[in-house]
This record gives sequence, structure tokens and C-alpha cells, in this order.
Amino acid sequence: MNKRTLYTYDSFYQISRKNLIAIGSADSVWRIVSVDRISTGEFLVTLKSRNTFGVIPEIDEEKIPEKYRKEIMPELDRFIDVANRETPASIVDAARNTAIILIRNFTYISNNEPEIFTMDLGKLIKTLKDTKKELSSLAAEIINRLHPRNKPNERKRLKLRPVTEEDSELAVCLIGTLIQEFGWAK
Repeated sequence: MNKRTLYTYDSFYQISRKNLIAIGSADSVWRIVSVDRISTGEFLVTLKSRNTFGVIPEIDEEKIPEKYRKEIMPELDRFIDVANRETPASIVDAARNTAIILIRNFTYISNNEPEIFTMDLGKLIKTLKDTKKELSSLAAEIINRLHPRNKPNERKRLKLRPVTEEDSELAVCLIGTLIQEFGWAK
């Protein structure tokens, strides 16, 4: 007769207010996606691995002027949420939106040019090149080039393949690159 083992976890820590838990150790971090009560009255907890840890660097908020934190921090929280819950196409869209917020705030801090707040990503990339942030502009350019793959008409017109899981992982890494290059990481 086969004996089955039930594995349990002795530690169950809530590590933040953002529905994150560590099971067993701080290295095993999960996001609580949903909690549902099933017909037996028990709770069914759906977890998703918090795989953006290590890819999106931890932000040192003190390095971002307070005036700009109010837009940057909630946008990064939204992006991390999308990166952990959504489809590859949604992640690429969110990366583009996040890149716009990060770049326009960084370039405004550097240049104080109000028209930056009305520019699309393509024009913002040009302003990054002017500030000698070559790696940042290349990271943003890749995000910008991934974006049309979400649009059926653009995909057909440009003969592009659809967005893949690997594309979405690349987009997450590129947002991490922007944070590092702007000097906002711990």
C-alpha cells in the first residue's frame, strides 16, 4: 500500500498590504489573486507566483522628487499587478503606459519642459536620446516596437507575429532597466 504524505507549511507571513504572502520562507512570495468561498463553506485561495521580484528592482522613493512620486509609484504598482495577473498582450500594453510615465517624469525632472507631458512614447524616446540615456532609449524603443503586435490591423500590415509570453517577460525586464538607468532603484 502506498503511503501518501501531506505537506504543510509552518510559516505563513503576510509581508505587505498588497496581498502578498510568503509561504515557508521570504524567498517564496506569492500574490493572492482571489479568495472564494466554495459550496462546502471552505475558502479557496488562488495564488500566483510573484515572479517580478528580482526583475523589477525595489524603488528607493527618496531618489524620486516627492512631487513626481505621486504619479510614478501608483503606476509601478499597477504595472506589477498587471504583470502578475494578465495576459502577455496586456502586460506589453501596461509596459508601454508605464514607460511613458517613467520617461516623461524623468525627462521633466532633467529638463523642466512642460510639453513633455503631451508627448507620445516615440517623441519621449527622442528626448531620452538628447539626455545621453542611450540604454534607456533603447529599452523604451523595444517596448514601443512590441506594442503594435497587440493590434490586429498593425500585425497584418507590418507582418508581425502576436505577442508571446517571452515578449511580456522582456517588457517587464525593460521597465526594470528604465528604473535602474534613471537611478531610482535601491
